[in-house]
Amino acid sequence: MMKLKHKLARLSFKQRLLVSNLIVSLIILPLFGISLYKAFEIQAKLTEQQAMQAYSYNLLAASEIDNGQLSFNGALAAPGFHLPDSGLYALIRNEQSLIWHSDSFINPAVPAQWPDSFVGESQFNQIRLNGEDHFNWQLKVEFEFAGQVYPFTFHIIKNKQDYLLQLTIFEQSLWRWLIAIALIFTGLQFIWLFWFQQPLKKLSQEVEHIENGDKNRISENYPIEIASLNNSLNRLIQTEQQQRQRYKNTLADLAHSLKTPLAVIFNNSDVPQSIKPELDKINQIIGHQLKKAQTGQSSWQQGCKVAPIAKAIITSLEKIYHQKSIQFKLNCTHNPVFYGAEADLYELLGNLLDNAAKACHQKVIIEISSSPNLTLQVSDDGCGLSESQTQDILKRGHRADTYEAGHGIGLSIVQDLVSSYQGQLNINGKGPLGGACFTLEFNA
Repeated sequence: MMKLKHKLARLSFKQRLLVSNLIVSLIILPLFGISLYKAFEIQAKLTEQQAMQAYSYNLLAASEIDNGQLSFNGALAAPGFHLPDSGLYALIRNEQSLIWHSDSFINPAVPAQWPDSFVGESQFNQIRLNGEDHFNWQLKVEFEFAGQVYPFTFHIIKNKQDYLLQLTIFEQSLWRWLIAIALIFTGLQFIWLFWFQQPLKKLSQEVEHIENGDKNRISENYPIEIASLNNSLNRLIQTEQQQRQRYKNTLADLAHSLKTPLAVIFNNSDVPQSIKPELDKINQIIGHQLKKAQTGQSSWQQGCKVAPIAKAIITSLEKIYHQKSIQFKLNCTHNPVFYGAEADLYELLGNLLDNAAKACHQKVIIEISSSPNLTLQVSDDGCGLSESQTQDILKRGHRADTYEAGHGIGLSIVQDLVSSYQGQLNINGKGPLGGACFTLEFNA
C-alpha cells in the first residue's frame, strides 16, 4: 500500500491528467450515458402508457350495456385500430371470453395469457402475442343493468417495435455525442495542461540558468500560487550566496594568516635546510585544502561540461607519457555536466587518468554517462589490484604502485572530493581490460 502511494505521489502532471481523463472517459461518461438512457427509457415507456390510457378512456366512454349485452357505439381515433395487424389493438373481455376487438386485431394462433386484475384497477404491463412483446394497458370495470352486475376488462395493446426503435435511435445518438464529448474533453485537457505547464517550464528553465551561473535570481512574473515559492527560492539563493561569500572571505583571511608566518619561517636563515622541504609541503597542503574547501559543491553550483575537460587531460597525458604510446579511448554520451567546480573535476579526472597512465600497458578507457546519475569510469589494461591493495589504496600516504613520482595522497584526495559532492567511489581490482577500474558516481 505504501509503495502504491509513493508511486502515485511521483506521477507527473501529464500522467495525472491521463489517469483523470481515463477515469472520466471510461467510468464517469459511461455512467452518465447509462443514466440518460435509463431516464429516456422510463420517459418513453411513460409516454406509451399515457397514450394507451387515453385510448382506453375513448373505448370505455363508447361502451354500454344493451339488453344484457355489451355494445360499442363509437369510433377509435387512431388509424392503427382500423388496419389489420397494425400492432395497435383494442379489446374487451369478460371473465370467459373475448367480447369485442378492433378491426386491427387478429386472433393469435397461441392464446394470450391475460393478467388478472381487480375492479377499478388499471395495469400497465407486457404480454406476448404471436411471439412478439407488446405493451398492455388494461382496466377492469363493472356495468350494472336491471339489477345485475356485468364485469368487463378493457385492453389497449400496442406492439413494442416503435418503442424499441426510439430507444435504439436515442442510444446511438447518445453514444456518438458522448464519444464526441470525450474527445473534446481530452483535447481541452491537453490544451489546459500545456497552458498550465508554461509557468512550471519557465521556472525550471530559470532554475537551470541559475545552476549554470547565467542568472542569480528568479523573476517575479508568475501566478500567485507559486509566487511564494519563487520568493522563498530567491531568499534561499541570496542567503546561500552571502554565506558562501563570507565563507570564502574567512578562508582567504585564514590562508593569508597561515602563509605569512610560514613564509617568514621558510626565509629565516636559522631554519635548517632539511626542514624547508617539509615546510614547502605544508604550504602546498594548506593551499590545496583551502582551495578544496572553497570550491566544494554548493546549493546552486555552476555546472561544467565533462567531455572537454577529459579531452584536455588526455591531451596532456599523451604528451607526458608519449614514450608508452598509450591508446586513450573516450566514450561519452548525453553531453554530461558536472555540477561542481571545474578545478575539482580536473583534479578528480586528472588523478584517476594519471594513475591509469602509470599502471597501464597500452590502453586506457574512459566511460562517461549521465543517465540519470553522472558516472565517470576509468579502466586500464595493467596488472590490476589485489584485494588487500583495493582495501588499503584509499588510506592517506599508502601507495599501490612503485613509481618514483607521487606522494601517495592522490586517491585519498579523490575520495575527499567525491565525499564533498555526496558521490561514491568504487574500485574494481580487475576491470574490463584486466587492470584496475575506478568508478565515480554523482547524484543527478
